[in-house]
Amino acid sequence: MARQFIETELGIELKCSCCGEFYPADKEFFYRCNKSKWGFHSWCKACYESNDKQIAKRERWKNKNRTKQSAVGF
Repeated sequence: MARQFIETELGIELKCSCCGEFYPADKEFFYRCNKSKWGFHSWCKACYESNDKQIAKRERWKNKNRTKQSAVGF
């Protein structure tokens, strides 16, 4: 599904895929993500920081894959 956004007189606002609220598309409300079309993560900062389980899962995945990559020689 495509990222939902609205245009206001203040600029573009993106919809957080977790809470469903619209926030301005800037670094104050969303973390940067170079892989996404808009350049921001799909969750707002408040949702991301309130979900400790998701953060821990992501860190475990990073650590696990970092070890594999260094063993292969990347």
